[in-house]
Amino acid sequence: MTVSARRLPGGGGVRIDVADDGPGVPEQFLDDLFQPGQRADSGDGQDGAGLGLPLARRLARAVGGEVSHDPEHTRGARFLVDLPAG
Repeated sequence: MTVSARRLPGGGGVRIDVADDGPGVPEQFLDDLFQPGQRADSGDGQDGAGLGLPLARRLARAVGGEVSHDPEHTRGARFLVDLPAG
């Protein structure tokens, strides 16, 4: 997993980029990706309740930001967290 951060143009905040080289997000799961309690593969041997992404998005939105999935990323999954300045 890699995590990087950079300023958004015009000093409008920061973008945090989180990417991994795992199996990625199955296309049929994209609509449920940010729904609480949903997991793409509950039998993958990983612990989790499907709350991480929905919680991250809720917190980002609470301060005027956003969390999104990058569908153009083809090796694993990539998520973008945009947070406002200040």
